[in-house]
Amino acid sequence: MTKPPTTIAGIEALEYARAFILRLHKSGGEVDSPFGAAESRLLFRKILHMMTLTVDGRLLLVELARAGEDDADAVVRTLILEFQSRGQVLPVELSGFAMDLVRGAGRVSPPAGPLPKDKFLRNLCIAFTVAAVCDRFGLKATGHSVRRRSGCAVVGQALGVINMTMSPKAVEEIWRLCGRAMPTTPGWVAALER
Repeated sequence: MTKPPTTIAGIEALEYARAFILRLHKSGGEVDSPFGAAESRLLFRKILHMMTLTVDGRLLLVELARAGEDDADAVVRTLILEFQSRGQVLPVELSGFAMDLVRGAGRVSPPAGPLPKDKFLRNLCIAFTVAAVCDRFGLKATGHSVRRRSGCAVVGQALGVINMTMSPKAVEEIWRLCGRAMPTTPGWVAALER
């Protein structure tokens, strides 16, 4: 069970985190909240589309498709159709995959269970919120003391505002994965509040 904040600063940090999360959630994306799987998958698909612009990207895309990544498979198939519909010769890196499609071979079943790409954007939003709370209130992202909670503990509790339950340990794991990509210049969050 999450302990409620006991200080004025703790209460203010929690309210700030809730408002920050609501602002991200309500700003939404193209298809859903950035905390939802649909928006995360859309971002992932856009990244895959950017990979089609280079030979190395297309090679990696084909490799991902063969490994069972369904979004990569869809992007490669679409790319092949686009080349064929324009009457263009397929690049070498795509022709082998196209031949495998004709023979009905070459694809592995995707893994079962939740996929990291479904939580990619959600995790970035959570880490961004932790960074904002820490910057605004001078908290440490992880750890705790008798008088002060960590930014991860505050955000874990604040996520309840969008009906998302997450323990401080789960938020700490997200911070461990994404925290290094967050802003670190002291006072950066003040620019968002203007």
